[in-house]
Amino acid sequence: MVSDNLDAKHPPLPHAMVIADDDGQDGVLIKRSVKELGYNNVHVFTSAKEALDLLASGVGVIFIVNHNNKTLNGLDAIRHVKGTSAISHLPALLSSYDRTTAGILAAKNANADGYIIKPITPMNVLRAIKTASERRTESLMAIMRQSEREITSAKDSIATSQAAKREIYASVIKSLYVEISSFPNRSRNYLELGKLLVLSGQKAHAGDHFQKAIETREPNDDEPYIQMAEYHASVDNYEKAAGFAKMALTVKFSIKTLVRLGELQSRAGDLNGSIVTFKSVVDYFEKQKQNSETDKMLAKCYNERGKVYLEKGEQDDNPTLIKAANADFKHSAEKTPNFMAAQYNLMITYKKMGDTQAAMKVADKIKSIEPEDFEGWIMLAESYHRDGYAPGCALALDKAVHIDLNNLENHKQVAHLYIEYDFIEKAERLLASTVSSVPGDSSLLNMLGIVYRRMGKRDMAIEQYRKALEFDNEDAGIHFNLGRALLDAGKIEEAKTMFRKCVSLDPNMEEAKKYV
Repeated sequence: MVSDNLDAKHPPLPHAMVIADDDGQDGVLIKRSVKELGYNNVHVFTSAKEALDLLASGVGVIFIVNHNNKTLNGLDAIRHVKGTSAISHLPALLSSYDRTTAGILAAKNANADGYIIKPITPMNVLRAIKTASERRTESLMAIMRQSEREITSAKDSIATSQAAKREIYASVIKSLYVEISSFPNRSRNYLELGKLLVLSGQKAHAGDHFQKAIETREPNDDEPYIQMAEYHASVDNYEKAAGFAKMALTVKFSIKTLVRLGELQSRAGDLNGSIVTFKSVVDYFEKQKQNSETDKMLAKCYNERGKVYLEKGEQDDNPTLIKAANADFKHSAEKTPNFMAAQYNLMITYKKMGDTQAAMKVADKIKSIEPEDFEGWIMLAESYHRDGYAPGCALALDKAVHIDLNNLENHKQVAHLYIEYDFIEKAERLLASTVSSVPGDSSLLNMLGIVYRRMGKRDMAIEQYRKALEFDNEDAGIHFNLGRALLDAGKIEEAKTMFRKCVSLDPNMEEAKKYV
């Protein structure tokens, strides 16, 4: 008999749990225990056959069955679930008094996801469900990582490898939604889902899942805050990103997070805060045993702090800060001589200090450096751009894009900087070439639309934005960009439709609200 409401006119709520236990008291104890995990819609049966009928009807996201049910043995019930394609994805746990290795192995061989040892106690139930959740998620992510490794080692074209990755991501995303339905208070599931949505170009809802990961996290887990910081950084909200990085540090100290906080503070315009943060980082690494890894980290930190000193020195017209920047860039270049960005920044500060001879020596050093270092060329391009030297900036970006011709993310980053630094023709060539290889990537199509609009090719821009929405209709930014292009074309009502859709997807998009 069903103890919770099962009414065809009022279908059960999400996160329904189905329990089959012919010991009515045990069924009640399990029901009370699982409510602590957020399962408020629980169906308890004494008959395993009745429970399976309910599962077959589409009700339920997790199944717990007693081993020695009289109407149907628990192991046979689990085998039925795992052997029925429509419900094989559901987590199924066995409850039993059998504590022997043989009993547990029998459950494993039946593909049970978990094992609850009787007598029933809340601790036993909660522990078994938590363990089942962890194992299923770990198994899922391990399969994904192995698949990615196989794709990478195959060295296929960008189009082939990205299509394969998209297929993997889509499958894992679907499975993670199942895991979230089954285990609603499992932070790791929300975290992995958010990360995969970002990787697959579906940023619109990633922030919501990172927020859920924060709400359900363990007390000492800083990862949800770190991922939320990166999410806000990816949409250029550096102030919020820095705020979440600070929260992560209050949960657990990590030198990597501290370094990232300094970078985010700098991007957010908090130069004083960034200087203080990088001082702490430099002090930390100076105290560590020196090796190649600490040298790399110190080089990066000195370079980042030097950039902040330089920016603040230029703002305040303060020669002392320019000298401090010079000293940091010198330390960075000494730690890692092939670090192009540090060498370039060192040359700039020598020029600003009036030491032309020293600047020329560093310039000669830069010309001799050509490592296969994507990040180094990107940072050098940023340094050239900050100094207003467009030819050097363009050359550095050109070098970066040719380092790994099959790396789509590298292409995207260079294309973004081509657009940001106004190398529009270069951006068009790179994006048009990459889009032809990877036709189904919404972010590439969106960037190509931006390029065409900048070039005055309005109809071509609209075409690219529409194509982008065919692959991702949930991206507020693409709707906004299409709306502006339609507005340029005089298609007022259609543009307003795009702006309304944009606001519905992202209520914080103030720019779109102006056009609604």
